[in-house]
Amino acid sequence: MLGTAVSLYFSVRRGRPVNEIARALQAADGAVNTDLNLISSAVSQLVQDNTHLLQEQAADRPALQTAFYHNLLKSNFVSRPEMEYMAQRAGIELTDKTYCAAVLRLFPGIDIDAIDGQTVEDAKVLQQAISAYVDELCVRPVHNYKRNTLETLYMFEIQDQEKLLGVLHRVAAWLHEQYHVEAHWGVGTPCDDLMQFWKSAEEAAAAQHDADGGTAVQVYGSQLGARDGYYFPYVVEERLTQSLSAGDAKAVEDVLSLLQTENFVRRSLNRSRMRQLNRRIVEILSAQTGVIVEENADLMALNELAFDYKGDCEPYFERLNTLCQALCSEVTQQKNARRSENVKAIEEYIRKNYHNPNLGLAMVSAEFNLSEGYLSAIFKKETGTNFAEYLEQLRVKAACVLLQDGCKVSDLPERLGYNSIQSFRRAFKRVMGVSPSEYRG
Repeated sequence: MLGTAVSLYFSVRRGRPVNEIARALQAADGAVNTDLNLISSAVSQLVQDNTHLLQEQAADRPALQTAFYHNLLKSNFVSRPEMEYMAQRAGIELTDKTYCAAVLRLFPGIDIDAIDGQTVEDAKVLQQAISAYVDELCVRPVHNYKRNTLETLYMFEIQDQEKLLGVLHRVAAWLHEQYHVEAHWGVGTPCDDLMQFWKSAEEAAAAQHDADGGTAVQVYGSQLGARDGYYFPYVVEERLTQSLSAGDAKAVEDVLSLLQTENFVRRSLNRSRMRQLNRRIVEILSAQTGVIVEENADLMALNELAFDYKGDCEPYFERLNTLCQALCSEVTQQKNARRSENVKAIEEYIRKNYHNPNLGLAMVSAEFNLSEGYLSAIFKKETGTNFAEYLEQLRVKAACVLLQDGCKVSDLPERLGYNSIQSFRRAFKRVMGVSPSEYRG
């Protein structure tokens, strides 16, 4: 029973195979069918079909998971919906585990812009050896991405950061003992949401950059707040720009919270540094909105708050967050309007071409220069019906009109875009509940 229930669930997700069971349960006279052999055959076929589907999904999952973590380490995900979709395909939960980023820098005394060919080869061999040794020391899976010739970003699944630090110290000592090579680790703060892993990775890079000659493992923490400069690295600027462009209000709020924490909790900015930070933020907002700072009251208000800064950053960030949320709302409205216009144009195209047997997602997506997945998603969101059902209903409604006008059933498939009389009859009965002949009476 459990196996059948699981199979039925996946059948419903796939589409109409479950209709085979419904037909098996219904006898010719409309009564409930009690032929257990017939019902069992339909259920068995359904289970077999979905077993094959599950096997295909299971076979693809390792590759999907590898691709997901690779893109995550490269910071390729822009929005939460994108990451959620890719994580769901790979069978990965975004918030059920704790992760920590660490950046390893080989040969810290060598300028990366001046390395020679031998150093490149040495680094390549060492990185492979280190990855193997890290995998040996860690019980849970470890993912890594080579950021450049000498730096590698690692992603650790952890329960206790102290144990992770012990592993990293062992790796550093092993490198020194086995290969006489010095290396520095930078470690970010743990995160419970993979959408925030980029922050841990940025912290790890900053900690590694600040590591001195006597520190094998540098943890990003409050001791880094003694820097003279303000905190606004390129990766954070890029994240803010991308989030504003996407209209992702939650991601923007997270970035602003990070900027506030890093600059006014872990650091203590003076008025001069505050103005420098504000200048960069205002430049980003100006570029996003396409307005001149001096001609925009909201941006000028931010400048005034930064100029009058006396240690309390709350008014500034409240105003900044309000402005950014308004920009995200405007972007979202514009995207929704464009999506609605696209779908209306798609509906009109379908109505004009429904008689074409080649009409489908592929043909329409090519016509409108959209991916099939995106077209399918926006069409369902705007119309409440998926593409195939919409097309089928449109064709069947046209068939009803033609039948009422006296058109022969045998002439309908060609006029409506069906490849055979059988496929037309099946579609008609699915939508109308009766056969074409019964409908015409």
